[in-house]
Amino acid sequence: MRTKKHNNHKQFNNNMVNKLTTLPKAPVAGATTYAALIPFLPCPGEWLHLADISRALGQPHPTVRLWLARLEMQGLLQKTHKGRMSLFHVNLQSPLVLDALAIAEKLALIRKLRESPLLAAVVDAIHAHVQEDSLIFGSAAEDIKKAGDIDMLILGSAKQSALQDALAWTKKRAHIIAVSGTGKISPGLRAELIRTHLLIQGTERFVRWMHWPASDGANNSVGE
Repeated sequence: MRTKKHNNHKQFNNNMVNKLTTLPKAPVAGATTYAALIPFLPCPGEWLHLADISRALGQPHPTVRLWLARLEMQGLLQKTHKGRMSLFHVNLQSPLVLDALAIAEKLALIRKLRESPLLAAVVDAIHAHVQEDSLIFGSAAEDIKKAGDIDMLILGSAKQSALQDALAWTKKRAHIIAVSGTGKISPGLRAELIRTHLLIQGTERFVRWMHWPASDGANNSVGE
């Protein structure tokens, strides 16, 4: 048994080395460039047009086109053509993609925190009272000021009462779903979490689960 684990680990390392040696010799993209991945976060596996990406980011086409070109050079994006349109797709085979998507998630969160002092205060309360991996989803992730509830997912056994007390001043109901792992989440709830989310803690784990669903079990139950 120990030999099998050792061999699997060795094979994983060999595969990673092979991938890294075939990476394009392009300059490392700056943090802002990874913002071009934000529109892909709620729709894993989809091909997006330049206009859609530009609209989602609120940035002009020339700026976004430059960012996309840099990410394509890094092997993080793939491009195809449909008529006169250029479509882009996240390359999930790149050994850099997990970290790049994690950076994009952080940039998306920071952008929302800058826009909303209310959201910043809520996230601060989550950091203060929750040690486990957590995220905000639903209407609160889109516009917390207009949302009636603050929907949260926590992976673990956080003390929900303490967090709810800390958020009482918002006058919004804190709706917390706590599960032992992502494998306990139903396909329907998973789809909702992917569509509207802000990752607070455990970014890499959530990114892996959202883009590579087989990575963390399949015993779905919560949210059915």
